[in-house]
Amino acid sequence: MNIIKKINGVSEVKNFFSNTAKDQIPDNLIDLFQNFIACKKIQDLGKIKKKGFEGINILTTLLIFPFAGIASIRALFLSGLYDSDSGEKDVYYRFKNNESINWRSTLYSVAKRFRFLVKKNSEADNSENSSSKCLIADDTVLRKTGKKIENIGKVHDHVGGSNMVLGYKMLALTFWDGVSNIPLDFSIHNEKGKNKKRPFGLSIKASNERFSKTRDICSPGYKRNKEVRNSKIDTLIEMIKRAVKHGFTPDYVLTDSWFSCEKLIKIIRKLKKGSIHFLGPMKINRVFTYNGKNYSGKKLRQKLRKNIKRCRSLKSFYIKTTVTYHGIKLCLFFNRSHGSEKWHLIVTTNLNLNFPEALKTYSIRWAIEVFFKESKQYFGLGKSQAQDFDSQIADSTITFIQLTMLTYLKRFQDYETLGMAFTNVKEFVLEYTLVERIWGMIFEILRKIATQFEMSFEKIMKKIYQSPEFEATIFKIIGEDFFESDKKPAIPNFNNAI
Repeated sequence: MNIIKKINGVSEVKNFFSNTAKDQIPDNLIDLFQNFIACKKIQDLGKIKKKGFEGINILTTLLIFPFAGIASIRALFLSGLYDSDSGEKDVYYRFKNNESINWRSTLYSVAKRFRFLVKKNSEADNSENSSSKCLIADDTVLRKTGKKIENIGKVHDHVGGSNMVLGYKMLALTFWDGVSNIPLDFSIHNEKGKNKKRPFGLSIKASNERFSKTRDICSPGYKRNKEVRNSKIDTLIEMIKRAVKHGFTPDYVLTDSWFSCEKLIKIIRKLKKGSIHFLGPMKINRVFTYNGKNYSGKKLRQKLRKNIKRCRSLKSFYIKTTVTYHGIKLCLFFNRSHGSEKWHLIVTTNLNLNFPEALKTYSIRWAIEVFFKESKQYFGLGKSQAQDFDSQIADSTITFIQLTMLTYLKRFQDYETLGMAFTNVKEFVLEYTLVERIWGMIFEILRKIATQFEMSFEKIMKKIYQSPEFEATIFKIIGEDFFESDKKPAIPNFNNAI
């Protein structure tokens, strides 16, 4: 099937789905692509390439991948969903390696399109919208395997159980509109480290053998590549300013304790005439000024221990006080959960906020953790092993566009579960993405195989993914081409389902 030749906007999307698993695709998915491809910046991609296939058509094809169960460009060419007149793999690789594409502007265009469509369909939006609007910032590790990837190095991973891993740190900024959390901006960073003999955690030889290329200093790719070495605090400040400039004005900026610093808070309070507040945890050893004297957070809590109050609704104890931090007035909430001896500190520039409201608002920050999880689990964020850094930026941006589209569809469409196949785990799964729906047909086949092997469906799926010998048996039954490893469906992690 030709999915590239003579593409006319979204019409090719219709052709693609009509010739694959049409019955498995919701009718309004076509409308979804049509609505988002209408973004001006996406349309402008048609001007990037003067010859050959238009940029918008290439991007449209790349956006389809996860919705059709295609994991990569290689998987597309193994799937048979193209013909010899559709161009070779280099068409896609050159597109993603193109330094002249402004991916940051494209992502903002999609975010604005999301906001426009939500407002347009506000009457159909039955979601509750009572919480504050927030900009949420956090970073995550993108693990890699190739030491020749541009700008690659070892970075600290405080979550994965290993101190240093090969990869990048991604800093992301998302916008919570009271109902949905959508990506606005991101940057990718490395960590040079203090060991001059092993810069970036690599040997001098390995560091010098990393891929590099010369870029036009006026190109967006040059700016993104230069950004790798910038401070994450400075980069986040620029991201917040950029978000407000684009009209995404929040009530609060939410971060974790690593980003809670004087420099960031002061900049936030200067935006929009002080209408934007900071809210986040802070390390308890920071020094604050209280009644003209300086105290560490720990000493201050001990001084105010007689002021402990109980919040029955949150099953917590807390102390509220107002202090000055490097000339900034802050409201401090020392708090601990019932049954715990450990105290935590949450600070905000909104002096009128009470403890339940502060904790409820701060809990919105966890939306970005869900965002990272879904981006990695369903859309393969960080899995690209391309050596060109421009391609790394392109892959991440495409992932965030796909997630924004899916977020919109989930907001206005109540999807059913996959049915009886997952009845035993329904209580752990709130909602399924389109990827699982598209692969429903394949699950039905596997369900029948499970009957033949006299085992549960969940068990057979785990065996396929964990046992090479069992996988080989399935290959013989279904056919090896049908179950290329690149095309395996994403199976939910039931133990960590959100």
